Amino acid sequence: RQRQMCIRDRTSAAYSLPEFSSMWAKTVPEGITTCLSQLSGICLVDDTKPESPVIKHFPESALPENVQERLSVLFAARERWTLEDISPYIKPLATAKLNVNALLTKFARTLNIGGAKYFCAKHGK
Repeated sequence: RQRQMCIRDRTSAAYSLPEFSSMWAKTVPEGITTCLSQLSGICLVDDTKPESPVIKHFPESALPENVQERLSVLFAARERWTLEDISPYIKPLATAKLNVNALLTKFARTLNIGGAKYFCAKHGK
């Protein structure tokens, strides 16, 4: 919770990922290990430019509750997503009948790029 509060204070800015990771590691108690997966559903990492990856606050709790609206916001933020990256943002909308995969199959389309599976908007811009 405390980690989330620190990040929440800076909602619109993107930070250098290496700098953020270093600062974050220095702020936790000794013996505690930080890992980006701990920020799943709270922050987005943009590594489209490998030489200068950034991280920004992107909380699941701030997204629309309607599946189509949520996916619209997600695909506006990032053109394509891996299942691992998008799941924390879709999982809260899943039901007993429609799990994350079923929701994505229904409301998004899949791409296979270099053997990796991605989800993107069902209808192009």
